[in-house]
Amino acid sequence: MSDNNIPVDIDKLYPKINQKIPKGLKPTYQQNIAPEKVREKLLEILGIEELPTNINFNVAKPKENEGLIEYKIKYQNSLSEKIEATVITPITNQPNKLAGIVCMGGTAATKESITNEKFYRPHPNKGQLFGWARELARLGYATISISLKGCVERRGTVAKWEQEAKLLSPLGRTQYGYIVEETLIAARILASINTVNSDRIGLTGMSLGGVGAWYGMACDPSISVGAPVCGGIGSLYRNLYEGQPWRQSSAGYIPGILKYFDHGEIISTCITPRPFIMIAPTEDEDMPSSGVDDMLEIVKPAYKKEGLSQNFECYRPPGKHVYMMEYFNKVVSFFNKFL
Repeated sequence: MSDNNIPVDIDKLYPKINQKIPKGLKPTYQQNIAPEKVREKLLEILGIEELPTNINFNVAKPKENEGLIEYKIKYQNSLSEKIEATVITPITNQPNKLAGIVCMGGTAATKESITNEKFYRPHPNKGQLFGWARELARLGYATISISLKGCVERRGTVAKWEQEAKLLSPLGRTQYGYIVEETLIAARILASINTVNSDRIGLTGMSLGGVGAWYGMACDPSISVGAPVCGGIGSLYRNLYEGQPWRQSSAGYIPGILKYFDHGEIISTCITPRPFIMIAPTEDEDMPSSGVDDMLEIVKPAYKKEGLSQNFECYRPPGKHVYMMEYFNKVVSFFNKFL
C-alpha cells in the first residue's frame, strides 16, 4: 500500500509476459568457486568494491513517546541518492545495552508504513502489515527503518528503473548492489548509536526488504542475525523456469550469477553458521517451492556440519507473498533467541 492507504497491486506493476527461455538452458563459462572465495565473487558480481565503513549522516531533533525515542536520519548512497531513515529505540542510558535491527519493507511499503503507530493488518490475507518496525522497538530493540532503493516511493516509473539497470550494467554495477549498500549503511548507523551493541545487529525485511536482509548478511560477515520474510530465496535457476518472472524487475536477475553459484551456495558459504531464519510460504509467487527445496538440500547440511543446525530455520507455511502476523511472531522469537 502507499502512504494514503491506496492498495498497490504488485501483479500490475509489470506486464504479465509468459515468455520462457528454452528448457534446460545452462549458464555459459561455468566456474567452480572455492567456498572461501564465494563472498568475494558475490561482491564482484553485485558491483560492490568495498563495504560501507565511515558513514556521514545528519540527525534531526528527537522526540519521545511511550517509552521510545524517535528521530530522523539523512544520508546518501554512493549514487548520491538522498535517503531518510527513521530510528526508534527504547529509552535507556545504558551504553551497548540494545540489540539493533535494520527494518525494510517491500516494494509497495515505506518507512512510514512499517513504523506506523498502529501495528495491524488492514486485510487478513493481502496487502501490507503496518507498524511492525515500531513494534520491534516496543519489544525492546533499537530499530532503523528505510524505504529501500527499488520501492515504489523511490524508483519513479518502471521504465526509469529499468533504464537505470541498463546504464549500470556495462559498468559492472547492479541495483541489488546498491540495495545491499543502503542496508549496510543503515546497519552502520544503528551500530554507531551509544546505547546499541555494535556486535548485536540484525537485518529483517519483507519481499524487497527480505532481499536486502539476506544479500546484506551474505556480503557482510559482521551481521549477527538475518530474518528475511518472503525474500525471494531458493533457486534463481528454478525461478527462471518455474516462477513468475513478470512479477519482478530485471534487478533480481543479476547478470552472470548462475555461472558461479545459486542461492543455496551463497547461504551455505557466506551466511552459515550465523543464525538465519527465512519465511518461505509454499505458494509464494516470487519463489517456486521447488527452488526452496533445492536450497534446503545445500544449506541444511552446511549448518549440520558446523554442529549448529539450530541456527537455521526455514518456516514454510501454506500461503502466498504476504507478511502475516504469525511470520512476525516467528521472526521476533528468533531474534529473542539469537540476538
